[in-house]
Formats: sequence, structure tokens, C-alpha cells
Amino acid sequence: MTAQPLSRRSLIQASLAASGGLCLGFRLPGNAAARQATPAPESGTGSEPVAFTPNAWLTIGPDDAVEIALHKAEMGQGVMTSLPMLVAEELGADWQRITVRNAYGDPAYGSFGFQFTFGSTSVASSFMPLRIAGATARDMLIAAAAQRWGVDPATLATRDGAVIDRAGSRSASFGELAGLAATMAPPANPPLKSPAEFTLLGTPVPRLDAPAKVTGAAIYGIDVMMEGMLTAVMLRPPSFTGAVRSFDPAPALAIPGVRHVLEIPSSGPDVTGGIAIVADGFWAAFSGRRALAASVEWDLGPNAAQDTSSLIETFTALAMQPGPLAFADGMAEKAIARSTKTLDATYVTPFLAHVTMEPMSAAAWVRPGAVDVWTGTQGQSFVVMQASAIGGVAPDQVTLHQQFLGCGLGRRAESDVTGDALQISKNLGVPVKVIWPREEDIAHDFFRPMSVQRVQAGIDSTGAPFAWIHHTVADSAGITRFPTFIATGPEGDEIDPFQSAGLTESFLYAMPHRRIESTIARSGVPVGFWRGVGETQNIFVAESVMDELAALAEADPIAYRLANLADPTRAAAVLELAREKSGWDAPAEGIGRGVAIADYGGTIVAAVAEVARTDDGSVRPVRLVIAADCGFVVNPDIARQQLEGGALYGLSAAMGERVEIAAGGVAPATANLDGYRLLRFDEAPIVETWLVPSDAAPSGLGEPAVVVVPPALANAIYALTGERRRELPLG
Repeated sequence: MTAQPLSRRSLIQASLAASGGLCLGFRLPGNAAARQATPAPESGTGSEPVAFTPNAWLTIGPDDAVEIALHKAEMGQGVMTSLPMLVAEELGADWQRITVRNAYGDPAYGSFGFQFTFGSTSVASSFMPLRIAGATARDMLIAAAAQRWGVDPATLATRDGAVIDRAGSRSASFGELAGLAATMAPPANPPLKSPAEFTLLGTPVPRLDAPAKVTGAAIYGIDVMMEGMLTAVMLRPPSFTGAVRSFDPAPALAIPGVRHVLEIPSSGPDVTGGIAIVADGFWAAFSGRRALAASVEWDLGPNAAQDTSSLIETFTALAMQPGPLAFADGMAEKAIARSTKTLDATYVTPFLAHVTMEPMSAAAWVRPGAVDVWTGTQGQSFVVMQASAIGGVAPDQVTLHQQFLGCGLGRRAESDVTGDALQISKNLGVPVKVIWPREEDIAHDFFRPMSVQRVQAGIDSTGAPFAWIHHTVADSAGITRFPTFIATGPEGDEIDPFQSAGLTESFLYAMPHRRIESTIARSGVPVGFWRGVGETQNIFVAESVMDELAALAEADPIAYRLANLADPTRAAAVLELAREKSGWDAPAEGIGRGVAIADYGGTIVAAVAEVARTDDGSVRPVRLVIAADCGFVVNPDIARQQLEGGALYGLSAAMGERVEIAAGGVAPATANLDGYRLLRFDEAPIVETWLVPSDAAPSGLGEPAVVVVPPALANAIYALTGERRRELPLG
């Protein structure tokens, strides 16, 4: 899914200029967070040093402070630093005077009509719009200085928060010029700097969010407190299709501090329903939840007998049959029979939970004519719409207070936790904070779908890939959240492009005959978008199969990939960098090495994994080498951090994570961190990251490393042990 950036024309036309300060961007009607621009003085020169702070991309105050609106959710990926860098570079601002505020809840800040942080697209989709915003402001400031000094604007420039005479004879700060600049006409086509002129972009600027996080001053959704606020936890059915049959609130109400016990009915995926235990604080509410549990009688619903084994059996049966066509090139069915050597392999990947570091939480206050929501969300627009619907108010009567996110990973694109807070507050008429205990978080996640994938493939007499039939079977994450993205196949079948992601147009290899089939399963297990989405399963399978084909061809895995790339322009450089930095051509005793590569949203990323045997005979990773071409790198430190974090997240999923289904819900054995096996500190290997220099437009880095580590690890295990593992987790 590719974000659609704002055009230069629409951005400039939407620029707002008013005297007393300078604002560029969007005035946002229909949102309580949007503030009217300060009106211009009825008389004056436009040079009065008055503050002007509308809700827009960029505000310059009389004190020379530059405030930049952050329209993406800062969830650890560094957008609070990288996106303001885009504005500041073109503006010529003093980085030390930059401040950042959250802009939220209005589709004008978003893509596809929604403000949303997703798919490693933040920098890529913002690269041009934010640079244009900075360049427009720069040219208006220069025009103001040129008018004041009576000189040609071409003789002026901006640097360190001031307009300067290129000859060095005089300067004026942004704050001095802001009022007059706001009376200037926005330029129709402001020129942008060339990379050779950058002084800020491409440098390792320290993160703006780091000091508050290090000192503990940063406020997350779980930290929100206010006078009169109550805290709630939810008790939900143990099965996904279950419902409350009856309960006795007395045991919970007997716990000191518990004030209310009320049933919240289900109303779709955003309000999944259950019993709310509301108390003065979290521990009282959590204790009340435990006391209440024994008194509840549940109706487990139609899927009460469902478990992981039965789902795998069902999915496998579907994978063995022809499926809806997602992509076709050549005549793959006939070509398989003409191949020199063939394989027929079935791969299984499990349901996975997100397990964000900060437990899911949100606070809300619903009252007549106004709704406030405090949370860290990836889907600001969705929360505003939800609050409007539940609170019975217009969207401009909703105020979203965006907080830091303690991990998003796709989980905080969902708004079920805010649905809880809104419903409870609506019932009680007071502010309510909802916190999900970890067992609630895992048991009622929107999981990464489980998949069963069958691949039939063959090579020709030269060893090159000749035919490939790939059938994926999984629940659809897109069919609920983004139904307009669901395509119709040649025979009228529904095709979820997220489900076949990485296997169609972005597939890296050339072969004359290829067919991709994609069956949407309907297991009833709630699924959603997990960091890396469909590629996390599909690249594991595809890159494992490429390794199997290399083995059939008796070829080196990297050399085999290089020889069969459809377009080696960028991918070859990434593979060569990974080969060089991993020491691939110098085998180490007792070490198995595996490789994988993918095109994820325009970022080419490769991983080389090294594994070794431990004293007890098991296999563990000892080193990961990640190479990537993500186009122009805005901030190299943040880029490497994203690759490192993604690699370890993918490694955790590959080694031990899985959600087991039992009795129609999450099995208790995997419903908390004692059973849901995350990577431990002492299990983390050395991670090295390398970037291919590029002046191409930037692409994302938050997710690409996640998808290549699992197959690289599986291929390394094969290199060491000769065992081909086709089911995750591998540990």
C-alpha cells in the first residue's frame, strides 16, 4: 500500500498567511484541536512582533521559535526528529530553536483521507510536502527581508534562523520578519535544495524525544491522570465468539476501591464487549477482575471447539486445492511438469500477538456536547470518528490528546481500547482510563494471521527457476479494516492484496512461469496488521524456497539469487554489501550462514544470519548482518536504529513467538509473557547494519528488516544442520 503525498499545488494553495507571524499548512475545520488563526491587525506594517500560532505545519513566533506540527505518531521510530528535519532544512532554521507539537485528528494531515501512521511510509510520504512547506516559508521570509531592505531577493538566503545578505552585510531573524512575511504571496513553485546543499538532512541529529524519555518526563497513554478519573479493566469471554450469559457483581464490588461493575455490549471490532470493573486505581480494578471471574457464566459461541490443530488441518486442505488467482505470468501448471527438478513444500506460520511494550491503554471523558480522548494511537482520524459516534457529538466537538506510544507495531492502529474507555465514560459520566492487563492484551489482540502456504517449484537444465506455483491460505486483515482495497479475481473471488504482499509485483526474481493463488480463510480469529504485514509470512516462505532451489541447483545461495534477479540495479548492490560485510566467502568453523532479501515498499533489504550450536546441542543465532537501500537517508542514526529494532523483532518472532488457539480462544499457556516466548536480552545476537548510499527518494525502514530475518535464520539452520525447517517458530 503506497501513501499518496500531497501535491505541491494543493499544499501551496492551502498555505495560510496572516500578519503577526507566519503559518504554512492547513487550517483544519471540523476538529476541536484546530484553532482559528490570530486575526491580522487592522492597521500596521505587518512587521509587528506578535505571536501567531494557528494549527498548521509551521509556526514562527516573535521569539524566533519555530514550531512544527507532527502529523505522524511517534512510537519509537524517530519521526519526531526526522520529519521536522525536512522542514528545518529547507527553511534554514536554527535547529536549537525547533519545537514540535502533535497535529491530530484531521484527514488533511493524512493519506487516503485519514491521518494514520502505517507501513513504514512516514518519511517517504512526507518528504516532499514538508520540504515544500519549509521552502515556501523560506521564500516568504526572504521576500519580506528584500522589501524591508530594498534589495533583490536573489541576493538573500536563510541560515540558522535568520535571513542573511549573501555579502554578509546584514541579517534579520525569522521572528523579526514573521509579521511582514505573512503579508507576502506564497511562491507558486519554491525551489528545493539539492542534496549537495543539505546541512541538516543526512546527518545524525540527536533525537528530540530522547531527553523526555530518558528522564521519565514523557507521558504515555498509560500515564494519564486527572482529578476525578476512575480506572477500569475489562473481563472478556475466553473465546472469540463468546458472550456474557450471566454474572454476579458482588465479589468484585467487595474489593476496596471498586466502584462499578457493568456490562459493555459488543458493537463491532472497535468495541468488543465484556464486563468492565471500574475502581479508584488499577490494582483495585485488577483485583476486582480476579474476584469477578469465578462468578461469570459464559456462552462460548459457535467456535468453542476450535484449536490450532483443527485450523492447520482446515487451512492445509484449502492450500492443496486451486485458489483464487492473485497473479499469473506464463503457464506455471504446465511448466512444473517440464522442469528438470522440482519441489513441493508446505510452510506454516502461526498467529502472532503484537505485545507492545506499553500495555494497551486509553482515557476518555464523554459529556454533553464534548468528548476528550487521551491515548497514543496510530490512527488519529479513526479515534476521532469513533469518539464522535459513541459520544453522539460532531467531530469538531472531539478533542484528541495524542500521547507518546510505547510501541505501535500495528496494534495501535486499532481503536478497541479507546472504545472501552468511551463506552464506560459514557455510562458513568466521568473521565475513565482503561488499562488492559497483559493477559487481556494477548488473549484479545488482533493477531497476525496464521498461514499455510504450499509452493510447487521447478528449475530448468541450467538450474535457473523455471516454474513457481504459490498458494497462500490465511485470514484477511484487510477485509474488515480496508474493504475498498479488496480486489476481485478473474472468477469473482475476493483477493486481499495484503495477504499476497511480496509475492506479486515486488517479487525480485525472474522466471518464465509463475502463479500466485490467495485464499481468504474465515476462521473467526480476530486478525489485524502486524509489523511487516503479509510479507512477514510470504517472504519467509519465498526466500526459504529460493534457498531450496539453490540447493537443487547445487549453487551458492547468494550467487543463485544474484544470477536470477529480475532487475539487479539495486538488489545486487544490497546483496553484495551483505556478502562483503558478513564475510560470506570466508566460512567460519561451526557457523551456519543463511541469506534472504526482499523489496519492502521500495526498500531493498537483505539479511545474513549466522547460527552456531550451543553446549546442549541446540542452535542459536550469534550474528545478524543487515544491508539496505532505502534511498536518501534523512537521519543515519535513526535509520540504523530502525534496522536493528526490526531485525530483533523479526528474530523474536522466528525463534519463539506463537499464539496457540484452544477452546475457541487463546490457550492460557500462551496468554501471558511466561508462555508467549519473546526474545530475551541474553539471546540477542550481534546486529550489524549497513546502508547503500543513494540520492533516490526515501523509502521506509521500520518494517523491512522484520521480514528478512526469519528466512535468513531458517536458511542458516539448514546450512549448519542440513535440516530444512518449514514451520515457525524455529527455536
